[in-house]
Amino acid sequence: MIKSKIAQQIAAHLETGARLGQCGQFEEAISQFHLAAALQSDRADCYFNLGVAYRRLGQLADALAAFEKAVDLNAGWPEAQFNLGNSYRDAG
Repeated sequence: MIKSKIAQQIAAHLETGARLGQCGQFEEAISQFHLAAALQSDRADCYFNLGVAYRRLGQLADALAAFEKAVDLNAGWPEAQFNLGNSYRDAG
């Protein structure tokens, strides 16, 4: 039951963060993604979403760190690898 409640909280934070990001409210989205990651730090999707939001704000160092964590947690995720590579390219 406790695990299910935590999973629901994580899903709510990820969904809220995604909606905020769609509205261009990336700083607020980042807060939601951090809350999700704090509840379960081994979920690659939390860090992937953080990376996307940080990239949208032009915060490439933070985006790199988030995408690296996502790839560390799920090395077989092509979208995370792609975004990590693009972030390295853009950072110069």
